[in-house]
Amino acid sequence: MKNIIGMFMVMVTANMVFAADSVSTNAPAATPEAVKEEKPFPLTFGATLDIYSAYIWHGMIMNDEPVLEPDLALTYSFGDYGSVTADAWMNFDTTDNNSQTSFAGMNEIDYTLQYAVNVGDFSLGIGHIWYTFPAISDTQYYPSTREIFVSAAYNNDIVVPFIKAYYDYARVDGTYVTVGLRKEMTFDKLTAGAEVSLSGASHPYTEYYYAGGESQYWFTDAQAVIYTKYAITANVFVGARIGWVSTVDNELKGVYHENNLLWGGINLGITL
Repeated sequence: MKNIIGMFMVMVTANMVFAADSVSTNAPAATPEAVKEEKPFPLTFGATLDIYSAYIWHGMIMNDEPVLEPDLALTYSFGDYGSVTADAWMNFDTTDNNSQTSFAGMNEIDYTLQYAVNVGDFSLGIGHIWYTFPAISDTQYYPSTREIFVSAAYNNDIVVPFIKAYYDYARVDGTYVTVGLRKEMTFDKLTAGAEVSLSGASHPYTEYYYAGGESQYWFTDAQAVIYTKYAITANVFVGARIGWVSTVDNELKGVYHENNLLWGGINLGITL
């Protein structure tokens, strides 16, 4: 399952305006009708490959050894009315740490449909995730499940507070919520940012995912991430990410590979 550190990609193409100009000094001035505006193509395709030292999902350390996580996304922009993104994400274990022996270590494919829109200074999102788990070593690893999620962030020049809430209605009937702060800066082609968050979950959620954990709602995990992204061209980028994740509630410790982990990796991407 994918790091809500991470979790949704909305890619917007640049606007280009072409103005007609007369080359003759005797020609009349161009009328407004003569000025042509070409609207950007509303459909954008993006592909990324994350190479990480671990797989973190909702604060749980699913694998503490290297993984490959490719992602494909198709976004349709409605301009000021927001955008819709269809996304397919996969996880490949590069070792047998989780006894993955089939499909080159692939043990998860997630499909996401999301709507995102900016309203004033707020970025809002709503979507649905369908988690699937291919057969591994001729057995079924996990049954699939589904989540509905909503997100909100207040954009400003100081620091961006955000909240994300996920409701697993298929397998758990439980909720996982993350609140945090994010700061991002851009220097020409380089973007650098940092994010800290604290998360919690309802009792049905922790009881299922933490094998009987007794946490009633807060807290499950704390995370901190720093990241960079460099635009090689207008369509190609490379990046890096390093993070820290820690299980907060003592009742939930000992279920996964680690209770605290420093992890990181690189990102490669292209947009068309």
